[in-house]
Amino acid sequence: MDRHYSIEQVIHIIKIVFSTLLWIIAFLGLAQSVKGRLSDSETGLPIAYAHIQSGNGKLGTVNNELGLFELHTNSSLGDSLLITHTSYSPVRLWVNSDSIHDIKMNPDIIILDEVIVMDILGDVIEQVTQELKNSPIEYSRAFYRQITYQDSMPKEWIEAFYSISSTKNGIDKIKIDQARFARKKYDTSGVFVSHTNFSYIILCHKIYESKTEDQILRVGKPFHENFLDNYTFTVSKTFEKSEDSFVIISFKVKDKTVHPINGYGHFTYNLTKKRLIHYLIQVDHSLGMDELPSYSAGKNLSVESPLIKLEFNYHEETGLLKYIRSGYTYNLIQDEEVIPSHVQSTMIFYEESDRVFKKLREPDIKLEDVSNFENAKYKPKFWRDNPVITLTPEEKATIATFEKENAFGTYFK
Repeated sequence: MDRHYSIEQVIHIIKIVFSTLLWIIAFLGLAQSVKGRLSDSETGLPIAYAHIQSGNGKLGTVNNELGLFELHTNSSLGDSLLITHTSYSPVRLWVNSDSIHDIKMNPDIIILDEVIVMDILGDVIEQVTQELKNSPIEYSRAFYRQITYQDSMPKEWIEAFYSISSTKNGIDKIKIDQARFARKKYDTSGVFVSHTNFSYIILCHKIYESKTEDQILRVGKPFHENFLDNYTFTVSKTFEKSEDSFVIISFKVKDKTVHPINGYGHFTYNLTKKRLIHYLIQVDHSLGMDELPSYSAGKNLSVESPLIKLEFNYHEETGLLKYIRSGYTYNLIQDEEVIPSHVQSTMIFYEESDRVFKKLREPDIKLEDVSNFENAKYKPKFWRDNPVITLTPEEKATIATFEKENAFGTYFK
């Protein structure tokens, strides 16, 4: 007996077959893209810069300011993601489709009495120092993105993939693998200060350093051996999260005349696991970027209100460095006209490696310039298909303006 199907039944069967095929393809290990959006379960506001890690722990990414992320994996659709953030409880997500996952994170924090850690403040500082000093070398792939703004207009865009050796103390050695660079065309009516050859991540890429002869050129940091006694430490907050106890400790220099370039900030320490999970230092200094004679173009130039921020973030489960962010904000004074400017950079350690990378070199400010990017081949398709930090709509529009002016690839030809 012949059986007749309605249009609705046929469509339903096609959907089942198509879904099955997708499941088989994923099961066979072909690449998939997992997308998501993170938000606060209480306020509904987006959560930025959480760490999203694949189930096997080898791949990871960081979401953007809008809470969005995209992680490319070779895992089956039955794999899981671990999402962690300093201010929220961890979330384990089982991946069952390639649609965008709306993920709510709970601010599971209980404020504790600060008295319980005041007596062990010195021990915490010593533990952090030893953790940074004795951290073993890890190998990973890293992604770097830098955007320069002048008067809120994007002027420069840099992206690069690196092979890196690092410790909890920061970058050890690097090698550039892929890069692209774009700069707006020079306008003689105004002055644009390029930051391509001045990566603050490279200049300040270590938290701890032992005593050396050359002290005057470095930023005074509380975990440099010769500066440790020059800083005061105070407990800002203590809290519990996921049954672990944490403390946030602020630091500032005792006497600003001891060193010409001083830092101030805070760090977060897991008292239960004895592990540093966050470190932020700020410096009210340009570190040499206020010297602008080559940019003068007959104009009177100066820099006012410089502020540098450097932030280290660690994975709460593994304790490994997951990303470094830097920012430089200042006012460019051009013939008495005030031009608000800033540079923002993020370096994500997105893929751990079990093998030792060869031909890495020491990071050096003199090497992190345009010539380093000139030697990298610019492949537009590669950049379209390989996001690590999901672009915000504003960033996509920024790239479009650079592409319209054919700015990308200028330094690769």
